[in-house]
Amino acid sequence: MILSLDPSTIHIGWALFDEERGGLLHHGTFATSKGALNSLTPYQQVADWLGDILSQWETISHVVMEEDLPAAKAKGGGHVDRALSRMVGVLIGVCYARGRRPHLIHNQAVKATYSIPNERKEAKLASIAYANLVCQADGVNEVANDHAADAILVGSYFLGLYHQLALCSEPWCDAAYSYRTA
Repeated sequence: MILSLDPSTIHIGWALFDEERGGLLHHGTFATSKGALNSLTPYQQVADWLGDILSQWETISHVVMEEDLPAAKAKGGGHVDRALSRMVGVLIGVCYARGRRPHLIHNQAVKATYSIPNERKEAKLASIAYANLVCQADGVNEVANDHAADAILVGSYFLGLYHQLALCSEPWCDAAYSYRTA
């Protein structure tokens, strides 16, 4: 299974995919308490939540997350940038501590694949619309917010790469396929 995450400083969108059948199984949003970002509370909450998810779903082999650190600077200044960097660091640390390989996918790769506009309000609406198409195709409840929607799109993007490597017959694919299954 593949767990896909859309990290932010307060809400973390998540989606769980079955890489064998290629479908979305579940999705949702985890919200930290609205404590100060300079305290350890939100980070500990996220670490505990992800640890619980990885314990509950022992078959999760890969955790893929959106990486959007340069954009955070433009949106909220250095404070948000540092807080988001710490949050991503916590997620990566929990993955390694639990024996799961984290993968970072830049948000621009996902946006380009699904033709998501760069303007924030339009991007939210387009992300939700595309994610709901995935939900409908896989018989899963539709998303209510852009956090879960972005996690679904990041997971769908990674799943496409995952299956392309499995079907590739070129010699270089063997090394990449070994990497993805390690």
